Amino acid sequence: MTRLPYSQDDIEQMAKELLRMEPDPIPRFILLKEFMHLKPTEAAYKRAYEKVLAHPFVVKLEKEQTSHGYWGHFHVDTEAMIQRCLSIGLAPEHPCLSSAVAFIEKVLKGEDIWHQRCEKQDNPRWWLEMFMPLVSAASLSLIHPNHPLLDKHIEVWERFAQAAWATGEYRLEQEKQRQIDYFKINTKRIIPFYNYYAVLFLTSRKEILEASLDKKILSYCLQKKDGMYYIYDNQASVPVPINDTKCFYHWLRLLTILSRFQSWEGSSHSYCRWIWKQRNETGFWDLGKKPRGWYFPLSDSWRIEKNRIIDSSIFVLRLLKQDAAAR
Repeated sequence: MTRLPYSQDDIEQMAKELLRMEPDPIPRFILLKEFMHLKPTEAAYKRAYEKVLAHPFVVKLEKEQTSHGYWGHFHVDTEAMIQRCLSIGLAPEHPCLSSAVAFIEKVLKGEDIWHQRCEKQDNPRWWLEMFMPLVSAASLSLIHPNHPLLDKHIEVWERFAQAAWATGEYRLEQEKQRQIDYFKINTKRIIPFYNYYAVLFLTSRKEILEASLDKKILSYCLQKKDGMYYIYDNQASVPVPINDTKCFYHWLRLLTILSRFQSWEGSSHSYCRWIWKQRNETGFWDLGKKPRGWYFPLSDSWRIEKNRIIDSSIFVLRLLKQDAAAR
């Protein structure tokens, strides 16, 4: 296996250089927590986190969240805001996340449903009995991957994946039949193992997928011509240059999701080398234009070039540090 062009020490050194740029409160906290490995018990951590809690981004999240624990519609709005909360460094115990968790728990217990109109499908039960529990469970797994309410759902989706690959090759009909048998819903629209929410769920704990199945699913997702619905609509195994800002961002988002697979370490080198080469003359990454979505901004404003470089580099380094740490 070819060596990476960077090490864990290189990643930490880059984080130190970003800190010397005097980043705004949120990116500064992320760098201290995720790259300098400050502990919650340390005074510097507490001071930095207090500034995050008082930040206008967080105040806005708190203000816009309803008393029921969601923002707008659950799908897609609340899903995005949960990821936004986690991305800017909020702890799972933060009121925004704990309130969202309380609502999701009710959904998974059958005590509530999403407060939005059901999407029209070929079977009206699809939305309430197949899609809603999966998306809710996947969202909860991002906050509390070991939550006991997830156990049953994890077992169900693991069995679907096993059925899809029971012969050693992907068999759609076997996957479809297993889902129909379980849900007792006659529908043409199954939710395949490579679906965004299914992948989030199947990779939420290390022990869910047996190693060989984990590797097969990752390989399938990397080679899938139309990428992953909701995330990126091109083949993940084809590198994207950073000057194609929109595609580079969505490509990296997909790789970040796929990096959750246990077998990612054995497949990641070529992608990480390519990403490393996309640095600018200062040695960092600059997406140029802010991509749409929940991830950006981390800094107070992208009108300042320094902030744009800090945010872009954190986005990239969050992926690269996983591989550096594994070497």
